[in-house]
Amino acid sequence: MNLEIVNVPRKSGWAVASLVLGIVGMLTFICTGVVLGLLAAICGHIALSRIKKAAGLVTGHDLAVAGMIMGYLALILMLLLLPPVYDLYIYGQINAASSNGKQIYYAAFARNLEVDAKEVWPSSASYSSSTVFFTNLVGNGVLKTSGLPKVGYSVFAAPGITPYMGSNAALFKAENNAWCVVADLSEESPDTMPFLISRNVRMSSLADLHGCIGDTLSDEPPFGRKGVVVILKGGGLWRLRGQGAWNAVFTNAALTNRILRP
Repeated sequence: MNLEIVNVPRKSGWAVASLVLGIVGMLTFICTGVVLGLLAAICGHIALSRIKKAAGLVTGHDLAVAGMIMGYLALILMLLLLPPVYDLYIYGQINAASSNGKQIYYAAFARNLEVDAKEVWPSSASYSSSTVFFTNLVGNGVLKTSGLPKVGYSVFAAPGITPYMGSNAALFKAENNAWCVVADLSEESPDTMPFLISRNVRMSSLADLHGCIGDTLSDEPPFGRKGVVVILKGGGLWRLRGQGAWNAVFTNAALTNRILRP
């Protein structure tokens, strides 16, 4: 009895993997689409190469092509959505820092109610940096009276700035401080003048804040050149994007106040 041996074509595992990865990549392109889409494309190319060399003994050409197409689509979708998703991420960071900035403002305002009228706002003669000023706020216990009994020095941090979680004033350093303070304000100063500015601004005087906001920002945290947070003397809050203009925020032609950097 003669037996005829028939070679039954087998399905390419690479083709199946490409299809599965392509489908999952399309469904999760916002989270893991780049990795899965790339893997789907690679598996698809490997599958097509092996199917071609197998001379009909391996099938799955259509599966590999479908997986490759979905893999590339997942990559394209992720690349198209990456900028707006990143902008939302930055905006979330700006919002979080804004909340801390308002708390610092309330603490400074509470201090203003307790000190001599001549020292209501920080002066450039009394403070060499915003870090020294903030150390004074914590040392006077003002943060406790402003509703922040358990926060302490960490409130001065922001995304990308390492918070100091302790209570030793000597260990609170510039690298733990996300804020600049505008010095030499007075009770007569307009409430629209800046009081706190996130440290990614590169200038040392209000007179330098002109032109495009992005041109005055550094690439350093928080936010880099994406934006800046400004807390005004009257308690107002500005979340400014890098493509805006300073003169649209406040008229600073006659303002020369020193900016106390961390």
